[in-house]
Amino acid sequence: MAPAEDGSYVPNLSTYLRSLEQVEDHQTAEHAIEICMSLLKRRQISHSRASAIAIISLLTKVVQVHPWTNVDSLIARVRDVGARLIAAQPREVAVGNVVRRVLALIREEAEEDRSRTQEAAQKSPAKPKELLRLIPGLGFSNQRASTTYKSPHAPVSCTMFNLLAHPDASPGSSGLGTPVKKNKESPTSALIRADILEGLSEIADELSQASDQIASYAVDHIHPGEIIMTCGASITVQKYFLEAAKNRRRFVVIHAETHPNDSRKIHHLVSHSSKVKNKAAGVIDAESGKITEWVRPLSEAGIKVILVPDAAVFALMARIDKVILSPVAVLANGGLVAGGGTRTIAIAAQDHHVPVMALAPTYKLSPVFPYDERALVQWGSSMKVLPYEDVEAMTKLRVLNPLLDYVEPALIDLFMTNIGGIPPSYLHKVLEDNYRVADLVLLDPKAEKRKEERRELTLRNKEQAREKLKGETKERVEGQVEEQAGAVA
Repeated sequence: MAPAEDGSYVPNLSTYLRSLEQVEDHQTAEHAIEICMSLLKRRQISHSRASAIAIISLLTKVVQVHPWTNVDSLIARVRDVGARLIAAQPREVAVGNVVRRVLALIREEAEEDRSRTQEAAQKSPAKPKELLRLIPGLGFSNQRASTTYKSPHAPVSCTMFNLLAHPDASPGSSGLGTPVKKNKESPTSALIRADILEGLSEIADELSQASDQIASYAVDHIHPGEIIMTCGASITVQKYFLEAAKNRRRFVVIHAETHPNDSRKIHHLVSHSSKVKNKAAGVIDAESGKITEWVRPLSEAGIKVILVPDAAVFALMARIDKVILSPVAVLANGGLVAGGGTRTIAIAAQDHHVPVMALAPTYKLSPVFPYDERALVQWGSSMKVLPYEDVEAMTKLRVLNPLLDYVEPALIDLFMTNIGGIPPSYLHKVLEDNYRVADLVLLDPKAEKRKEERRELTLRNKEQAREKLKGETKERVEGQVEEQAGAVA
């Protein structure tokens, strides 16, 4: 495990991937699933890429050790595991995306195997006479089998159906004199399992190479002398800029502060070129778990990075050539879920007719449609905006601090993925190629409705408690004012 600042050890993605090597049976797989759910709940595995790598590694082990004999049982198992993982961290959209991608892969391999079987049956149909010759252990010669089949007065004990269900057959045999082991995997199941594992390996490779593949398209979209605005200090955006700089592109990057939630981290990453020592102020690489820098590689590549406050975004947008964002998720309608402050930048860009590009690997493309946009926004502590010491202001204002923003589809011009640039109008085609309609809903709708009702009840209770606190605080302040007035009099 990785050492923390106080010398203790905290589990993260790298330690969890090492623990998956010990998974050998169904029981250890269940233990690994519980650990993954715990890490997702505690946000010890966070960010889209880290979550996607953890899920695809876990599901690979589940497919390897699950004793399935047909594809339907495997699909049911993966759906069950996926529903539990999504319920552990429902706001991490990449978890559901990877689960649905794996389910689509399993269905595709099953359909291909079914089509191969049908083609083989059509090309070489088996004849009844040949079927008898192929059955081992009958004790008949080929000539006798042929005569027995042709004779219309053959005894019942010599017919094929009676031979297949011979009364002397033991429970451990197939009725043909050939012993059969219980729960033995058929050659067809073994072939499908191998194909599925190969497909899962390809998905894992795609996850590890997605950022580099997106960066390969930077030369076509970044031109010399441009001024580009971004936010969030994303590793994907950093690689995108570095790839453009390798091809002699010299440009200026304007980085928004995104106050108040990420301002400390952004200041350390963008305004300081020294190595980041504080874990809370760094970007954690999804695969190694180590802290990486953001501005130093860009400065060494000749890219000038300027940090600006959020209040200056609209004023500077007139000089910006393009905006490049790194969203948390891309929804089915083309909308984005991104860090707080992203929507403000996108609105300013639209007002100044500046193109907005979103760098999103395919594992961030979600087939889920945002029916409730408010449920996608995650809220943070209002104390970062207005300290609790300011009692008078807190009693008169309702302070909202969004950690995530929902950006409407009309504000985005191009999605840059690891398979190339995708306009918003073509996004549905990519989703159809990666997901199946049968896997869109993994959680129980009734359970989700009950959970939503409990959430609304909790919000109402918090609102009532907040109003009660405001009333008590107001009465206390008025009492103190009256006491002071009486003392003066």
